[in-house]
Amino acid sequence: MENEIDGERGSVVTEPLAVVLNAARRRRCAL
Repeated sequence: MENEIDGERGSVVTEPLAVVLNAARRRRCAL
């Protein structure tokens, strides 16, 4: 059960972080 909960939390946390990282990379590339 703990592993399943951690996996769900991980996916919820990693998705927004990935979006932010992608935006930062795009900004750096633009600069």
